[in-house]
Amino acid sequence: MISQVLENTLSGLTREVSVMNEDIGTLKKDYKNLMSAYKAESAAMNAVKERCIETRRKISEASKENLQLQARLRGSRTAFELMMDRYKDVERRNKAVRNIVSGCVKKPVVS
Repeated sequence: MISQVLENTLSGLTREVSVMNEDIGTLKKDYKNLMSAYKAESAAMNAVKERCIETRRKISEASKENLQLQARLRGSRTAFELMMDRYKDVERRNKAVRNIVSGCVKKPVVS
């Protein structure tokens, strides 16, 4: 009778081990699938991070170029304004010289 109980217990345990082995196989399969999905998602996220870094770098370069361009434009405007001021000054001097010369030439001669 004890042997019958032991045999029944052993057969029950054997069935449980068999079920657990199937569960372990399923869990291993699920784990592999999840790991491959995680790796794929991780790679996709890394690609997105790299694109973000590249975009930030390009924005930074464009910003630097924009600042340099603005500085050059300010320099060009300043140079243009200086040249215009010099031109106006030269015109003013030429006009003054013409007025003096024309005043000297047009004076009536007293005889």
